[in-house]
Amino acid sequence: MAKRILYIANGCHDCDKVEAYLLASGLEYPIVNVDEQELQTTVPLYAYPALCEGDHLLAYGVDIIRFIDRAKASSPQV
Repeated sequence: MAKRILYIANGCHDCDKVEAYLLASGLEYPIVNVDEQELQTTVPLYAYPALCEGDHLLAYGVDIIRFIDRAKASSPQV
């Protein structure tokens, strides 16, 4: 299974919210700031934050929080 990666950007308030949620939840997804790192995203992205797993976009914006909450409810190991 491919690992999940959270892509964020500078000056993004939703990115700050999602990153704070992950930290408060104790989840340790790699976080890539597309404005500061020379890494290519796994899929073309036009909005941030974006949660990807391999070449699949799982959720973007603050909907990432809802996605993770649902995943946690169905499986304790998100």
